[in-house]
Amino acid sequence: MNSAHTVWRFEAPGAWRGRSVSWHGAPTAADDPCEGRCLAFDGTGDAFVVPENPVAGMDAFFIEARFLPLPGGPEEQRFLHIQCDGSADRALLELRATPRGWYGDVFLYAGGRERFLNDPERLHPFGRWATLRLEYTGRELAQICDGNEELRADAGPGKLGPGRTSVGRRLNGISPFRGCIAWIRFGELAKPPSTETEPT
Repeated sequence: MNSAHTVWRFEAPGAWRGRSVSWHGAPTAADDPCEGRCLAFDGTGDAFVVPENPVAGMDAFFIEARFLPLPGGPEEQRFLHIQCDGSADRALLELRATPRGWYGDVFLYAGGRERFLNDPERLHPFGRWATLRLEYTGRELAQICDGNEELRADAGPGKLGPGRTSVGRRLNGISPFRGCIAWIRFGELAKPPSTETEPT
């Protein structure tokens, strides 16, 4: 069950939630008949950076984005990148573009261990709104697309500390996203009950 969560809704760049953000390129406001107000990214360098990590300190958490991927962007599009201060710990939502569509890729590095999930056979069409979700239970990492779990694997313990969040590309400026983003949600997950037994 999800507990409290944070929602970043993407509106006009100049009025985005009143936060102090760093803008790169020129993400533009757009109106979509299905999702309403959103931000459009050109796939060459549009991005912005928020000086916070909404899942810092959480033992179990989720990150999910509502987005419209468009054809014509680069093969690798790392459209959400959380980077912890002073360490290599990070989490990313990504997509991989192919001539036949795109597939999701979620990545987590924490506790000295790298975890990633992707499957090139799980393709989705360009030009259609989708929701990609990373779930970390404190034990397992899952990739969920449009409410359907696509992949899950053992991840082991690890949590993220304070940091920054880049939307539209990686913090180092590579792998830009082409399309629109309506919102991103972050929140804590209730950890599953322990299956360990006391020694007899």
